[in-house]
Amino acid sequence: MAAKFQGKWVDDPSVPRVNFDELMDKIGVDAALKEKLKTSTGTVEYNIEGDKVTIKSSSTAFPGNERVYSFTPGVPFDDIGMDGSPFKATVTVTGDNTMTDSGKNEKYGEFEATRTVDGNVMKCTTKMAGITMTYQMKRA
Repeated sequence: MAAKFQGKWVDDPSVPRVNFDELMDKIGVDAALKEKLKTSTGTVEYNIEGDKVTIKSSSTAFPGNERVYSFTPGVPFDDIGMDGSPFKATVTVTGDNTMTDSGKNEKYGEFEATRTVDGNVMKCTTKMAGITMTYQMKRA
């Protein structure tokens, strides 16, 4: 299950974030935070043990605010985003290389985030508020 995710991933600055500004504007992120997020670097670490997935994520936009959460694919869970807004999500795993989080954030509405691993590259697509944003991460 999702074995290809195992390990640490970082934002790939060589690949631009497509529709980042449009999504931030649509969900009402203020200009200062938008700029902070735009120039930040995210890191995500996956640890998979049996049916349980634990994710540790951090961003240079929120130093010292590391998030660690665990879930079992197919089982809904409650969590809090890095900006402090609560959300409910369910993660589905397809094969050993694709994870899709879907749910609702109380602040921003419904969302779907799909991540697909191909070798040392993770392609990420976020759909929220009628906007589709894409970006890429690479294995650290």
